[in-house]
Amino acid sequence: MSVVALLLISIVGTGVAVSQQAQKGNAKAMAAGVVAEGMSQNAAMNVPIRAIHSGHGFALADDGGFHVLRVNILKVGQIHPGEIRGLMGENKSISEIRAEIENMTGGAPFYRGHMRLGEEHYRLVNMSVAETDDGNRTFEADVVGPIWSTKPSDEMNNTGHINVTVMPYEGTWIGDGTLNMYEGDDYSGEYRVLLDVLPPQPRPWRQ
Repeated sequence: MSVVALLLISIVGTGVAVSQQAQKGNAKAMAAGVVAEGMSQNAAMNVPIRAIHSGHGFALADDGGFHVLRVNILKVGQIHPGEIRGLMGENKSISEIRAEIENMTGGAPFYRGHMRLGEEHYRLVNMSVAETDDGNRTFEADVVGPIWSTKPSDEMNNTGHINVTVMPYEGTWIGDGTLNMYEGDDYSGEYRVLLDVLPPQPRPWRQ
């Protein structure tokens, strides 16, 4: 059985096993609001955020080496503050306000993301997301960071590019694609991406 097949069985069947230190790092990201399920609003309640994909797996190098990889894709819908104030003044319940927010936008939504490669964290920017007629979803983004390194923020340049297609596979959903980390980054090189991901979430906002 090939290495790729074994890794796929591992991530689909049992998830990625990581050290306690890595788990603590991931908990920090979750606490910061990077990983989110369902809808959430920022403190001003004017920017709804939906996690459309959350995946974990591996970045596979040609020489047989690999790194643990986690990717989270968020969809941000822009809502005018006046619309929120109007909803709050209509004596609606929290659940009713939540439902209204999910179905309104005051501007075109945009995407952003977060990636953890090995022990480093990166932002995903300049992201595009496309859906095919057969239900697959492809996202492509530039990689910026590392964001939790000792480097000043103004030195966090474009360090890579990722392209992943999310698709159904034997009763679950996987992400298959490529990751190119540029020379100078600790993880520089070209990788195949293989992820176990949550199913695509519906799109509640008008485009």
